[in-house]
Amino acid sequence: MSGVEGVRPTRMELIITRRKRALAEKGHELLAEKRDALIVHFFDLVERRGRFRNSLMIELEGIYGDVSLSRMASGDDRLDGLVAPLGDRHEVDVRTTSIMGIRIPQVVQREKGERRPVALVSGDMRMERASARMTRLMESLVSLGEIDASVAVLGSEIEKTKRRVNALEHIFIPRLKAVEKAIESHLEEMEREDFFRRKRMKALFEKREREAPGGAGAQ
Repeated sequence: MSGVEGVRPTRMELIITRRKRALAEKGHELLAEKRDALIVHFFDLVERRGRFRNSLMIELEGIYGDVSLSRMASGDDRLDGLVAPLGDRHEVDVRTTSIMGIRIPQVVQREKGERRPVALVSGDMRMERASARMTRLMESLVSLGEIDASVAVLGSEIEKTKRRVNALEHIFIPRLKAVEKAIESHLEEMEREDFFRRKRMKALFEKREREAPGGAGAQ
């Protein structure tokens, strides 16, 4: 029986195959829904990443302009002396959150201590503005890193889900349907053969009755 090697063409096997096909089709439906939902989340993150990058470029241009003007007004040595004591005032804590059962990174950031206004020391409001912008820039960079990592995780999960959907759609479900159809064809053929066999046996029995002494054919 083509397409069902190693499978017994019985009614019980047909019931089992039908259940497997129904389960595979349900799994295919759920995985396709998961894939579509992940793709929506993925493109939402890609759009957010684009907005973040644009805003970062604008912020960097503003910082560069303020720092350049302050450098021309105060000189390199004085400016470096004002900036050096500021140090790194950010702490990050990397955690995870879940999107449809997929663990993606979540970065929590905090400031260490209080920000010392540069303008109180230098009297340069441009430098103060640049310092505040740098604080916002650091927060945005951390958020951008979180989005980049999430995009990578979701992209990988989407590809795996696509492969599973395609395997069910193009391999497993067609194979189960072929097995189911072959078993049905085999059982129908057996029923036809059994019908004709019983019909022949009935005809043979009636013939013997007619030919037997005292039978209907002897009268």
